[in-house]
Amino acid sequence: MQDKIADLLKDINGKDRISDFNMDLFENDMLDSLGIAQLVAALEESFNIEIDPEDILPENFSTVNEIDALVRKYKA
Repeated sequence: MQDKIADLLKDINGKDRISDFNMDLFENDMLDSLGIAQLVAALEESFNIEIDPEDILPENFSTVNEIDALVRKYKA
């Protein structure tokens, strides 16, 4: 699932694919507030989930691993 998330991030930010899933996406300019909105839509479509607006917090999107944990929460 992490690879798919990394691919979605690459599509959104147009930068190189992320290989370090613990890298801080905000500090490395890979994600911003607009990017979060785009990513949420892409995650919901790709994984057939609906993310609760209360979970759309920067800390849930700081790394690929954090995003993976959030998606797994909704896939369970």
